[in-house]
Amino acid sequence: MKKKGLSSIFTNVLIILISIVAIGLVWAIVRGVIHGPGDDKRQEQLSCLSLSLQPVECMYLGDGNYRVGVRHGSDSVNLSDISFIFTRNVISLNLRMINSSYGVLPGPLERRTFIFNIGTWGVAEKLDVAGVVGQTTCQLTNVPITCTTPPESGACNDGIDNDFDDATDNQDFSCQRGGPDENTFAAQCQDGEDNDDQDGWIDFDGNGNVNKIDPGCDSLQDNNEYFVGTTQCSNQEDDDGDLRVDGYDFDCADYLDDSEAGVIVPPLWEKLNDGQPIDNGRGLKDEPYYFYKSEVITHRDPLGNVLYFFTDNVTESLYTGRFNVSSKTWEVLTFDGWSSQSIDARPFSDSVWSAMRVKLFNIGNTMIGMFSARPRSSTLDIDVHGSMYGVSFNNQNIKYWTNSTGYTSNNANALAYSFPGASGYYSDFDMNGNEGIAVGMIGFFNERKVGAARFDIATEQWRNWYNGQWNIEFTDEVSP
Repeated sequence: MKKKGLSSIFTNVLIILISIVAIGLVWAIVRGVIHGPGDDKRQEQLSCLSLSLQPVECMYLGDGNYRVGVRHGSDSVNLSDISFIFTRNVISLNLRMINSSYGVLPGPLERRTFIFNIGTWGVAEKLDVAGVVGQTTCQLTNVPITCTTPPESGACNDGIDNDFDDATDNQDFSCQRGGPDENTFAAQCQDGEDNDDQDGWIDFDGNGNVNKIDPGCDSLQDNNEYFVGTTQCSNQEDDDGDLRVDGYDFDCADYLDDSEAGVIVPPLWEKLNDGQPIDNGRGLKDEPYYFYKSEVITHRDPLGNVLYFFTDNVTESLYTGRFNVSSKTWEVLTFDGWSSQSIDARPFSDSVWSAMRVKLFNIGNTMIGMFSARPRSSTLDIDVHGSMYGVSFNNQNIKYWTNSTGYTSNNANALAYSFPGASGYYSDFDMNGNEGIAVGMIGFFNERKVGAARFDIATEQWRNWYNGQWNIEFTDEVSP
């Protein structure tokens, strides 16, 4: 009996030991799967499992255009792209964000709208989406939605010229951009702005008044005012030396006028602020500043005020002041707005500048542009690589471009990457009626190359140049 009892105990102990060993082997295998090579890929796959993304709209607008809505749930997954799957019968068409003419990635709890033109592929019946995390494309939602057409009554589908601009429904620029009505978007040739900012001619008149027409406008639906003509009043040159060009020259009756000649009024210089320092010697941060390497850059805002940008020697941050043309006072941008008294200046960008470059253009009431910098990440939650950065400024709020959520006030993504240790971030930016191009010298340690980024006015999106095309996915590779 004792031997039998011992045998039973020994058997039980042996079973327990075998179970422990088996559990250990299983854990070793699982641990190898979790922590082995390819951790990034597995982390992306895990993020896909928690991602909540769903299509909420697929509207056929005519002429191959679709308006698509996507909602991101409450998860914290950072999307790098979205795959859009249009289907008809058993045929599918897979598009990415780079194929859209409008739209930005949705953040958590956000709904975003995209515009696609699928050309002659056909009329889509359903739409499904799949998120992209890093380099991993997640599973489709498998809950596709049906693509519909606008209701019979509606400003973009009612057969009426609702905004009286000689275009109905899908012939109207606003409806071509996705509407939902004819007043949502205004083409450059009917927005009341000199969008090419050079010739002084504005919009398309539509009533045969040639002296009111921008020569770059063919109709009210034209979205590009840019034009360089052959007459003196349309060639974007100061032909008579009076410092006024084309439509800004008082001697030009219209853009067909071939003579800017007239009475030349010589420009007069005057000393503002009685020739004294504009800050009365106080220093904008209540201490002297003498950062002599700083290049002062000026820009005239949409209200006509003259902005100036410079860096100080203490923080080497970028600051801005302005000459207020209405009050005739010099002011500084502070955390409480513009002030002619405060010495507590607000940095335009909390960045350490190896070479200051900032370039802005006016689009409506907002200034859009870029600056180049070597950011100080401990001061501002900004990408640590020195490069070019997109900026939006409406004379009060400063926002920076991020490739996932558009413009935000507390973060930024480089438009063309470089790496720590590089220096000499020289860049420039220019814009026409449809787009802006930023070109900058970027570096990979001791290697220097030229990078580029493109700003699309219609979609308000930046894309960078990589592998021979404009990409909405920003890369950390240096591509000339």
